[in-house]
Amino acid sequence: MSNPNRVTVLDKLVRLADWAKLKGHFTAEQAAKEHGMSIRTVYRYLDALMAIDYRLEGERGVGYLYRQAPRLHKSVVHNLTK
Repeated sequence: MSNPNRVTVLDKLVRLADWAKLKGHFTAEQAAKEHGMSIRTVYRYLDALMAIDYRLEGERGVGYLYRQAPRLHKSVVHNLTK
């Protein structure tokens, strides 16, 4: 029987993704300290998130940035719905 309190890799990925969105700009070292992970694990998780087109930009040793979704002006939305 599985332990309901067990934290899965998916749980960790979701937590890291949510944290990245709130943080905006960060380094792997900051993420590792915040989440109690090794830097290598953070790199793997960030690579996985970027592979599925999660809104992250960056590279190892430099830092990462969460990209906000562009906001559509009301006139654009109106023209798209005509």
